[in-house]
Amino acid sequence: MSLEELTANLLEASQHEESGDLLVLLQQMQEAASLPGDKSCLIGPVVKLLPSHNLEVKRRVYTTLQKLCENHPDAALLAANCVIRDCRDPNPEVKCLGVWGISVLPPLLPLYATDVLAVALGDSHPRVRRTAVVSCGRVFSDAPGLLEGKGFVNRLYECIRDEDTLVVVQALLVLDKALAQEGGVVVNRKLAQYLLLRLPHFQPPQLATVLQVLRKYAPKTDTELFTQLSLLDPYLAHKESAAVVVNCAQLFVQLIEKGYPHLEKDVIARSVPALTTFLGSSDVHAQGYVLEFLQWTENREMDWLAPFSKSWSLFCPPRLSNSLKSGINAPDFTGQNPLLHKKLLLLPRVCSADNASEVLLTLEETTWDRSDVLLCRAHLDCIVSLVVELPQPASSQALRLLIRFIESKEAIIVGNALQALERLDVKRLPAEEVSSLLVALVSSLDIFKDKSAEESTQFTPVQPPAILPELLSERRETISPQAAVHVVQALVAHLPEIIDMHHYTFASQILRSTICLFIQEPASFQYSLGRALHICVECGKTTSLNDSDHYLAVLQLSKQALWYYQLLKCDPSAALAKRALGVVK
Repeated sequence: MSLEELTANLLEASQHEESGDLLVLLQQMQEAASLPGDKSCLIGPVVKLLPSHNLEVKRRVYTTLQKLCENHPDAALLAANCVIRDCRDPNPEVKCLGVWGISVLPPLLPLYATDVLAVALGDSHPRVRRTAVVSCGRVFSDAPGLLEGKGFVNRLYECIRDEDTLVVVQALLVLDKALAQEGGVVVNRKLAQYLLLRLPHFQPPQLATVLQVLRKYAPKTDTELFTQLSLLDPYLAHKESAAVVVNCAQLFVQLIEKGYPHLEKDVIARSVPALTTFLGSSDVHAQGYVLEFLQWTENREMDWLAPFSKSWSLFCPPRLSNSLKSGINAPDFTGQNPLLHKKLLLLPRVCSADNASEVLLTLEETTWDRSDVLLCRAHLDCIVSLVVELPQPASSQALRLLIRFIESKEAIIVGNALQALERLDVKRLPAEEVSSLLVALVSSLDIFKDKSAEESTQFTPVQPPAILPELLSERRETISPQAAVHVVQALVAHLPEIIDMHHYTFASQILRSTICLFIQEPASFQYSLGRALHICVECGKTTSLNDSDHYLAVLQLSKQALWYYQLLKCDPSAALAKRALGVVK
């Protein structure tokens, strides 16, 4: 239907306001008003329908009028008389529409806004007062200078003492935004005391906002502080709203932080049962509030996560079928929940030696869900954190799980596991697992031969495990002789592919590690060193000049190999090579 046809149909249907056809046409009019292009032909029907006594018709027409005024501001002037009449209508629903209309129609602001809003703020009906406060916020945003000099800031402060709690909260929010450059709404002792005494009258969403606003006031005396704490205490265990518990806990922590920080453990004990309930609920918004709060506590001296150790399963994804390990993808129910990433970040702080086995078993099963690669990476990052943070023997158990993932030979799993490994400090790894980790890392090199591996990870390009040469150098004393020789021989055997795939730094690390091990144990690593030097030198001779960057990088690696060879040749004691490699100072 063209705009002209729609306009004609609207004008005809306006004669029968109760007709269902009119509501259908109004819906089409609203949609048309949002489309680009000239929509001036709709102004006539809008102006004609605005005086309607049908509230549903009037609401739709006001919405359309706001859209039309974006490109045709004169439409507001044509409708001005009707809007002003609505502002004086005895029906509060109609009056609300008129007051709202004044605030969203820019051409009417300088003409009518101050008078209309001043009257509406004092209206006898709470709904009109709510609309007036929200409309003031809109005008402060769109025309900041219009209300500031007319006493509206003081009027809004007066609204904070309104008998209607919604008016109170909306006034606080509007003032906080309107006065943002001055620090937001000012909360003094009297206002704080007033809000505290009215806390029982607020509904949960309003209550959460008031608790947030109360953070703007700091009690001046201990008597005032403990009076405030006693009034706030019931809301640490609030059962209806996670936002209330979270905001109250943050307010509590702020109040006691300077003078009574030891009381924080009591705040934790008081609020954790409620937080646990919300975290285990099906309400994703409630879970989100709790998780953001627990992340906020990360840098605090008191450990807020320890009491959740018995509820560790709340931070884990649900266990998946073992069929996932065979490569069959289950329905992607975990990837649909963005909260899982936050939970996995917190899980290491909840995990302990007592529950480590169950946590790791759950992570082992859920990590195999290939339908969400980012979630897979989050699982593996979590396991690495457990390796670092858990005491023995749980740390070794976590590392063994990570090794099993690396041994899986699946590009998605291996690639993400290797990236997670980069966070590990090799000097702190459990000594008894280093040999197994090295062997697994060497076996993972096979996936780098497959160019499609980078695409199959769907994450970031697969990189060789840079931790491998570092492990060889830093933890040689924990590696069995057989494992060390096997690892070095395998690394050297992969050197041509590593160089060919442009991983020059990794190739250089392999060369340096091989020389270091040769200096310490010549008999064990003489063959591997000879092979490594030969490969690096030969690659420098045979690399094509077509790719100049690749050629220069390989040439540099070849020169490095020759330089080390000359050092070892001219100095049988290897003193110069040791100094160059940092083996001795």
